Amino acid sequence: MVTFALANAFNMFQASTKSELIRIGLVSLTLGFTPIILQVISRYLRIGFMRDVLVQVRMLSFKQLLNKNINEFRQESMETYQAQLVSDINLFEKDFFLSILNIIYSFGNFFLGTIVLLVISPVLAVSTIAVSILLYMLTKAFEKPSIERKQMVLEENSKFHKSLTNIINGLETIKLYQVMDKFKAVFYKDISELEKYKKASTQINLVQENIMSWISGSYQVFTIIYAAYLFSQGKILLTSLVVVFNLIGQLIWGMNNGFSMINRFRTAKEIYDKITQYEVSPSLEGKFTLRDKIEIKNLKVAYKDKVILKDVNLTIKNKDKVLLIRLVMFARNTLYLMIV
Repeated sequence: MVTFALANAFNMFQASTKSELIRIGLVSLTLGFTPIILQVISRYLRIGFMRDVLVQVRMLSFKQLLNKNINEFRQESMETYQAQLVSDINLFEKDFFLSILNIIYSFGNFFLGTIVLLVISPVLAVSTIAVSILLYMLTKAFEKPSIERKQMVLEENSKFHKSLTNIINGLETIKLYQVMDKFKAVFYKDISELEKYKKASTQINLVQENIMSWISGSYQVFTIIYAAYLFSQGKILLTSLVVVFNLIGQLIWGMNNGFSMINRFRTAKEIYDKITQYEVSPSLEGKFTLRDKIEIKNLKVAYKDKVILKDVNLTIKNKDKVLLIRLVMFARNTLYLMIV
């Protein structure tokens, strides 16, 4: 709309009457100021959209934890789950909203702008589409390394939270024995590793953006020269020339930005799947009733890598009461009875 406002304003130089001049001015002002109003409305809509999505994602992430069975839950530390509910969601928030809004804007703008270019010059429209396809192919080439590096950041972030929690929990003992310098070194090593992976993730995005920016800038120079040539030959009007000058930059740089955001959107989706998706455990259908007996054959129970029960064979009849007792040997050869 701003592009059309600017292009329409140049018609003032060709206006022959005062009323025509006023009409052109009013149209240009309307086209120019309408985006400001739409931007304010859009801002409020985006804030509401972001709030609603984050509430749902946090609840889904919490629901995933609640639906883990006890054995799955014990496989990870409390710090890992804290990182999932805080840091991982923050990473999702950073990538998801930035990418999805830019993609919507870029592709919507490109679709409308290409239609305008087709009317002005089919050659410019087709070449713009061709360059956009090239930019998309570059995005696909960088997709896998971008996702892999983001996954490394997630893993390292979880390790950092676990280490940090351990240090904080033992801070009183650390201060008592005056070994702060040793744990400062541990903390520095952990945070350096985390920042190293974050830097690697950022660098792959920067490499992609720089290559795509060079292609976009080169194409923009070409279109300016070609549009100026068409105008000098009288094949397009001054208004069309102004539209091309403004529109090409918006379209090609918009698509450049939009395609670079596709990989960020995919990494955000990977994070979303990691923190929200889970398999629903099969549940018993109907009420269970013990009519006769339960037979247990070769039962093995383990906690992590430690076997608790092994080769248990047992028959439990209806209304029987069974107490399982296991002898456990601890340090100093002390023998305990553990009721299982």
